[in-house]
Amino acid sequence: MKQKQRSLEFLLSCLEGLNIRAKKIFLYYRLSCDDEVVGWFSDGVLKLRDVGLGYLPGTIYRPGPAALVNEVRIEAIYFEAEWLRRAILETAAYQKAHRRIYQA
Repeated sequence: MKQKQRSLEFLLSCLEGLNIRAKKIFLYYRLSCDDEVVGWFSDGVLKLRDVGLGYLPGTIYRPGPAALVNEVRIEAIYFEAEWLRRAILETAAYQKAHRRIYQA
């Protein structure tokens, strides 16, 4: 358990300066940036919502068009990568621009 917490703390330290929040939900953490859900963190892996970012390294698993879950799996070795901060900010902006407003 402590290892998982250290992994989350490491991720958050790499994203310092961004408006990031992590909320524990059952066995994982929901990550939000600028009040938009951008992904999930569990078992040392960030699962970032796939919004079609073209600059992510080819070594990162991307779901196919028929996938039920559209998340990019980002391992801890990428937490310090320069592109990760940009990817999170752009994912939050995409989520905000494409948010559906449901009315009762």
